[in-house]
Amino acid sequence: MNDNLLYTSIEQANEVLDFYEHFLLRSPYIMYIAVVEVNKKNRRGYGLEIGINKEGDGIVQIDYNITAIDAYLGKFDKNKVPALLPVPSEFYHRIRNYVQKEIDYPINNQEAYSLIQTNTSIIEKISIPVKNQFVTSDNIKLSQYSSFVKSAQSTQEEFENISEYGSWFKYPYGSQPIISEGQNEGTLGGIFKLLQYPDSLFGITNWHIFSGSKMNLGEDVFCPNGKSIGTLFWTAVDTYKEVAFIKFNKKTSCEILSRYKLKKWAITQPKIGMSVYQNGYGSYSGSNHCSQNYTCIHSINTTIRIQYSSGQKIFKRQLLIEDISTDGDSGALLISKENQEEKVVGLIFSLTSLRKRLHNGKLVRYSVANDINFIFNKPFCQKQEVFNEIQNNIITTTLIDHFTLDNFKLLNN
Repeated sequence: MNDNLLYTSIEQANEVLDFYEHFLLRSPYIMYIAVVEVNKKNRRGYGLEIGINKEGDGIVQIDYNITAIDAYLGKFDKNKVPALLPVPSEFYHRIRNYVQKEIDYPINNQEAYSLIQTNTSIIEKISIPVKNQFVTSDNIKLSQYSSFVKSAQSTQEEFENISEYGSWFKYPYGSQPIISEGQNEGTLGGIFKLLQYPDSLFGITNWHIFSGSKMNLGEDVFCPNGKSIGTLFWTAVDTYKEVAFIKFNKKTSCEILSRYKLKKWAITQPKIGMSVYQNGYGSYSGSNHCSQNYTCIHSINTTIRIQYSSGQKIFKRQLLIEDISTDGDSGALLISKENQEEKVVGLIFSLTSLRKRLHNGKLVRYSVANDINFIFNKPFCQKQEVFNEIQNNIITTTLIDHFTLDNFKLLNN
């Protein structure tokens, strides 16, 4: 494997990603940037893994002549990747001290940054080669990848017909297929109760399953034979999540409670290298059980472009998981099982096909998942609109600032 940009701690790598991502994403060919763990004979730490699409092969290149100060200020060609990216807080402290020595009056941080951006003589003095400027990283090459990102939506014909309403409940918990009015299908990942709605039962899946039909909150959600199982309660697509909640109707709720033994959700923080599995409908084996194919989380902090029919959208803080899902698994929960206890860590919503530009040119696929902690048990930055009730055949909505699981326990380990 080719070497990555290497940093001593994950905190350094996260800071580097957060600071430079908008510079790097000026290139339309860069599809993702991920913080990954590097564990080799002579190199241990955390690196940045950059993925490009096939059109960017030969266009996006690493440039070893970009100085540290130019990298820090984003003064490089959009299709050039600096060989080294300084840790912003450490590098700024160094150059601020240097600037202070060059002038004879005290300055604050903002004044120092302005001088760095505009004073040519100061920039020339501190624009020495990158490898001498940045002492917290080895002068090593970035790995380049080629990715082909596609949404993990499945088509109607990929799902088997269900002839009876009751047969929907023959699917294992976490593998039930759902369908929108626009015939988009996916997975019902989990069932839960909310403290704010103690008399209702809810399910979780993805926003894109319902976005194709432009469904309104309060409209019906179906199992594939056309029987309504509930209504669309909430959808959200923002920088951190791509999610939808279903509010089950009374008939479905009673059936669920009688057929499935609902467990308390154990929610925990994802970790790089954590062993996980999922029970998506697309991976359903057809023999009344799901194939629990365990694999590992590759990254817990990925900035990634996802292609939808209407265009691209950028997501941050996403989980990358080594090949774990297939078409139809959209909406499945990503589950860890440490010490024989199941813990929910993510919500699968997309697939990526990657061609790593490594020594063997190996093709590797990743699944992409939201961190579940951006969905439950924490206040939203903005209040969310949710379905309220139907009055005189008119759908009404209300606002909520967070969702607190009723049947859950939080694990920090």
